[in-house]
Amino acid sequence: MNTRVEVAKALAAAVVDIESGAAQLREALMAERAALNAGDEQQLLATTAQKTQLLQRLDALERERVHLLEQCVERGRSQPFAMSKALAGRPEVLSAWEQALRTLEECRIQNQANGSTVEARLRHVRRALELLTGARADADLYGRSGTAETLRRSQTLARI
Repeated sequence: MNTRVEVAKALAAAVVDIESGAAQLREALMAERAALNAGDEQQLLATTAQKTQLLQRLDALERERVHLLEQCVERGRSQPFAMSKALAGRPEVLSAWEQALRTLEECRIQNQANGSTVEARLRHVRRALELLTGARADADLYGRSGTAETLRRSQTLARI
């Protein structure tokens, strides 16, 4: 059989796997969002681990796709429309590739939103700890005399 045909088939299979992986990643990110909203630490850890595995799989599939594409097209992925040329005559695979790209863009946006939520919660927790421990060196507060003071150590909150 023709090597070029075999490489094109392998490229098509890689594209379909990327589309499937992208859809799974989108689901994992939605589960991560739900865990964040519910405050479910165990579910968050599980979805984060799943997300990491999916990203590693997608990265490996992308490396494979690039390698196969370089074998299909003279100048590889840097050539404009290389995927279109490599998959000419396979519109269903090109459609899968376009869908994968759209899904991955959705994943990027969702991941940024999830990351922003985590960062905001982390800032709130750190600020609460700073207030409780007085550990933040640049926290200016007004003391009893009305002058700005910097907390340097824990303050007594109440006496029983």
